[in-house]
Amino acid sequence: MFLLEVNCGLSGVEMEPIISIIVPVYNVEEYIDCCMRSLMGQSLRDIEIVLVDDGSPDDCPALCDAYALKDNRVKVLHKKNGGLSSARNAGLKAASGQYIIFVDPDDFIETDTCERFVSLTGTSNPDIVAGNGRWLAGRRVIAGKNRFYTNGEVVDSKEYLKSELRNSSMNMSVWLYMFKKTFLVRNRLEFKLGILHEDEEFTPRAFLMANQVIGTGIYHYNCLIREGSISTGANKRKRAEDLLQTCREHRVLYAGMKDSELRYLLNDRLVYFMLEVFRLFAETGESQLSVIDKSFLKINAYTAKNRRKVFIFLLNPQLYLLFVSLKIRFQQMLRGPVK
Repeated sequence: MFLLEVNCGLSGVEMEPIISIIVPVYNVEEYIDCCMRSLMGQSLRDIEIVLVDDGSPDDCPALCDAYALKDNRVKVLHKKNGGLSSARNAGLKAASGQYIIFVDPDDFIETDTCERFVSLTGTSNPDIVAGNGRWLAGRRVIAGKNRFYTNGEVVDSKEYLKSELRNSSMNMSVWLYMFKKTFLVRNRLEFKLGILHEDEEFTPRAFLMANQVIGTGIYHYNCLIREGSISTGANKRKRAEDLLQTCREHRVLYAGMKDSELRYLLNDRLVYFMLEVFRLFAETGESQLSVIDKSFLKINAYTAKNRRKVFIFLLNPQLYLLFVSLKIRFQQMLRGPVK
């Protein structure tokens, strides 16, 4: 099992950071200490930790200031509440590291994460380095791993994206990746404000704009699945609306792509999320069938898995909902209660 053994003392050394770790902080006083021990205890000392207090109503603002007093690599920003995207964007503007890692405050990373990532970059200077994560859900630990392990060599970002989509192993969560800051700044890559599922909107754009990627076998991120977090929150209508809007915008983004296989694979992912939009609306008591483009589903279901789902959906939307509901219940039963 992955245990944290960290030293949270003062670094006492002024340095230009190699990596900036951006942590948006809101209403997580119960969890943030575990996260911060994993960050302040990094074996690579040449880092900075940017804590963005997004107007948190609990004791998090004071806790953030206390961490800055304890470790001079911690930089604290206090701002009015603007949501996760706003906090991450503020952290990006304040970050001075060559590379950027995003960490959510109720999660933690392995204490050798930064050292291992930096050791892989060498002189290749990649735009993105891909890591892997574990999801801690009740009694169960779920490991997810990218399939395109490049053995430290840089590869074309679009080839990497195609391979991962082809193998259904592409995860869009930004905290699985390390980004070169100059790449983000040059391409004006920021998170869209005011939406949920912001990673699904951001990460595909980043990979399409990138040139070089390194895929690793490094398990560095530990994500706690808990009730009340943004990803498991009850606001399903907004989740559905935001995800639908992202699907519509990305349809336009992908339409002009010359690489037909990549376009098919990306549109196939949109098929999955359009079906998810239907499910989320249904759970609010609104079927909203009219917002689902059935012809798009039929034409763009590319993988066998999605073709099966679309077949059931087109045959009978209620049967599809029953199928998905049974699948979710089975998965919840396997992982046990979420704490």
